[in-house]
Amino acid sequence: MLLISQGFMGLSGNSPVSEKWFSFGDSCVCVSEREPAPSGKGILVFLHGRLGYSEVWHPVVESLHSQFRCLFVDFPGHGGSFSTSGGISVTDMGYLVGELLAQLTADEAVLIGHDIGGAAAQFCAMKWPERVAGLVLINSVCLSERVDPIPCGWPQFKLRRLFKKLLHSSAQLTPPYVSLLKQMFENRVGSVAITQAIRHIQDAWPDEGERAVYREAICQLRKPTLLLWGGLDSLVPPERGFELIRRLPDASFYLSEHAGHWPFLENPDWVVVKTREFLTRLRFGAHKHSARFAEHGY
Repeated sequence: MLLISQGFMGLSGNSPVSEKWFSFGDSCVCVSEREPAPSGKGILVFLHGRLGYSEVWHPVVESLHSQFRCLFVDFPGHGGSFSTSGGISVTDMGYLVGELLAQLTADEAVLIGHDIGGAAAQFCAMKWPERVAGLVLINSVCLSERVDPIPCGWPQFKLRRLFKKLLHSSAQLTPPYVSLLKQMFENRVGSVAITQAIRHIQDAWPDEGERAVYREAICQLRKPTLLLWGGLDSLVPPERGFELIRRLPDASFYLSEHAGHWPFLENPDWVVVKTREFLTRLRFGAHKHSARFAEHGY
C-alpha cells in the first residue's frame, strides 16, 4: 500500500479534515481525519456500510473528536474512493483496514463499523488482534453468516425502492441527514459506482466453508465489543445482533427501538453516550488496554 497524495478540505460547519489517498490493488482509497487531531489520545476508525460513505459519521464524530483521533475510510466505490474492477470483497476490506492501521499508527485502534463495515472490522480484528483494542458494531453484518443482499440489478429500481423503504423506516432521520444519504445517488457516476461496489461485495461473500472457519474464529475473538442496533432495521434486523452476541465472548448489546438502519444519524446522542461508556470502561486512550468487561448483555 502506497500513499499517493494528501490534502485538506472543509466540512459542513467549516470543520476541517485532512485527506490521504492510498493505492490498494487496483483501488484508490481515501482516508479522512478530523482536525485538529488531539495528541496522545486513542484512535477511532470509522467504517461505513453498503449504503453509506465516510461523511455519514460526522454527527457522531463532532462529539468525539476532541477526545480521540478520528479516521474515516471510504471503501472503493463509495465517497472519494474508487476501483477499476468495480469493488473489493469484504475480506479485502478487512485487509485494507489492517494495512491502513499499520501505515497510520503504531497504536491499537477501536474500529467502529456499520453494516458491511462491521464485517470488515471483524475480519481485521481476527487477522491482526494486536492492532485492535476493541470493536463497536452498529447494525453489523456477521462475517460468519450469509449476507442479507441488496438488489443490484440495472436499472436501479429495486435498489432505490429498498433505499426509500429504509429511509421510511428510519423515521427519526432529520431532513439534513436524509439529504446526506441521498447524495449517494445524486449523479449517475456515483450511483453506478456504489451499485457495482455493493454487487462485488455480495458476489464475493465467503462461502459456507469459509464462513465455518470465521464462525470458529469469532468465538475465539476476545476483543471487547459493543453492539448497537436500530430496532426497525429491515435490512440487517436485530436478530443478526443476537447471532453476534451468542458468538462473541466479550460483548454487550444495546437496542434503540425506534431507530432504523442508521442509528448514528437517527439517534446520534445515544450512539455517542454508549460509545463513550464503552471507551471509558475499556480505558481507551489512557494506557494499554488489557482489561476485559465484567458486564454483559443489555
